[in-house]
Parts: sequence; C-alpha cells; structure tokens
Amino acid sequence: MEIAFIAPKSMAKYTIAGDFHFIIPQNATAFYRESRNYKMLDNGAYEGNAIFFEALLNIARKLKVDEIVIPDVMRDAQRTLSNLYTLIKDVPDEFKVAAVPQGKTISEFLECFREISKMTNVDTICFPKWLGTSRPAVIHYLQTQRLLSYKFDYHVMGLDDPTELFCYRGMDIRSVDTSMPFTYAYHLRKIKLFEPLKLQRVPMDARVFSKRRLRYLQANFEVLRNVI
Repeated sequence: MEIAFIAPKSMAKYTIAGDFHFIIPQNATAFYRESRNYKMLDNGAYEGNAIFFEALLNIARKLKVDEIVIPDVMRDAQRTLSNLYTLIKDVPDEFKVAAVPQGKTISEFLECFREISKMTNVDTICFPKWLGTSRPAVIHYLQTQRLLSYKFDYHVMGLDDPTELFCYRGMDIRSVDTSMPFTYAYHLRKIKLFEPLKLQRVPMDARVFSKRRLRYLQANFEVLRNVI
C-alpha cells in the first residue's frame, strides 16, 4: 500500500515523504506541477468546498496530475451517481478517473459501490472517511464477497487512526491519504499506535512549521511509514 501526506499549502514540499501526492484544490500550488511523483487530485467535497468540474480540470491541467476524483456529494448516492454519469464522459484521456461511492447509510453506500463497479470508464474507487470505524469491516466484507475487482484500484480517503492500516495488509488496497503527520506536529504531538487523538486538523493556510514542529513532523512520517 502506498501513502500520501496532505500538507498545508505553504509546506507542499514536505509531501515528498509520501509515495505520491494527494492534492486538494485549496492546497493546489506550483510545487506539484514540477513534481514527478504520481499526483491524485481530489475535488474538495470532504472539506466542504467542492469546486466546479471545469475548475477541477483547469487545476489538473496546470499541475499535470495523473488522476482526478470526480465531484461527489457527501452522503448522497443519487447525486453522486448523476455527477459520474454526466461528467465522466468529459474527462480528457490524459487523466485517470477516481469515483467515491456515497450514501446516507452503509447499505446505500454498498449499493452505490455496486453501481460504480459496473462502470467501464472508472479506474479507481475510493472509500470515504465518513465510513468511520466501520470502514475496515466494510472493505473486508467487499473483499470476502469478491466484490473488489482487479479491474479497479482502491483508495482509502483520510486516516485518523494509523492502526486502521493493519486491517488492509494482504488486501487489494492501492493507497491511502492522510494529514495526520502535519496535524499532530502542529499540536506538538507524536503519533502513537493504538492511541489516536482527537485533534483539530492543521489549518490548510498554516505557516511553515518551526524547527521543533518539523522534528515532530519527521517522527510522525516515520511512524506511518513503518505501519505501511
């Protein structure tokens, strides 16, 4: 499994500690344009600032990304599927397509997942953060029911507890993204296994960290790298 670190805009260069870049529109900066790492561009829905599709494509072109997440609607399966059916045909061939199943309940999420799994023009299916502590069980269920197909890559969106990663060892999960190392460092805390903290997420407009916070940041990178 590969991991990407979400950083405040001023600290984009530190994301090279990950295996690839996971970019949200609010953090789009010229640094990513020059990076040769794989680049996945989110649509900002989870942050409550989902942008228009054309604006998303403009960012994707400017930053030379490899993959874009089609705009989804939090907890709304029908509108999310409608977006997919409408927008996916307008995605240029240069970009891979990622889709995020949604639903008010896990049952609705699973139905949406099944519908997306029938699509031939989707490359990656993402598991949203709102699934919470049920997410490993949901993914395990899909795996045991043979509903995870080799035709797709699978990405876990957002990580608040590093021990969740243990659940995916040996499973067909390509990647995960998280801002944990930056959030913990911002609060001068080190990530500890089995002891997740409820911390306010690092502001995406935060200034470059002090040397002390950078030491925490490097330590936190190391913790997650060891779990992966």
